Amino acid sequence: MKKLTVILVVLMSSISLSNAQTQQTSRKEIGSHLFIPFSVESIALYFDCKFALTEKTWLRLNLDNVKVNYSERNYTYNGEYPYSNISFSAGVMAGLEFRVPLGEKFCVYHGPNIGYTTMNQWTKTENPAIPADLRSNRYELIKPFVSYALGLRYKLNTRFSLGAEIMPSVYFSHEVFHNFYNNGYDAIEDKFGFNYSDQVGKIVFTISL
Repeated sequence: MKKLTVILVVLMSSISLSNAQTQQTSRKEIGSHLFIPFSVESIALYFDCKFALTEKTWLRLNLDNVKVNYSERNYTYNGEYPYSNISFSAGVMAGLEFRVPLGEKFCVYHGPNIGYTTMNQWTKTENPAIPADLRSNRYELIKPFVSYALGLRYKLNTRFSLGAEIMPSVYFSHEVFHNFYNNGYDAIEDKFGFNYSDQVGKIVFTISL
């Protein structure tokens, strides 16, 4: 009976220790970011979620550039006729993040990512010189990409961190201009490119859970 009790105590202790280690290593973070330099046009929903695979390797999942814009002018101005414009964009990204601690507060990180962005825009003009059935046009964009993140973060406390990140990327874009210049025809443009614009940098806000 005593042997059975000892075995049960050891077994329960092992399970408790295993659970404690699992809880300690199963970390996750959520956050968001702002592009730099900041502009009103860059305002959108950016959501980052990260999961610890090991102490220094993390899985990152991003929901990027989610926004809806609507604008219109219901009067003629400087020869430009009334118009309406609505657009929607969204993107997703997944990747790995490798962290290199620099003391207790600072951490350098880097890692590859793959992602996909899309955008749709509808425009309508009231120009009387254009036939009524040709006054609306639509723009479509799909843009898969591969990027590499380089960042530095500073731990403000046990829960909050602040960082800066750059993410140059290589992309392929497929653009379709429906009713191009209101002429009744569609135009298609495909291209490859390297993205390192003046807004590739960003300020990153992170909350550890």
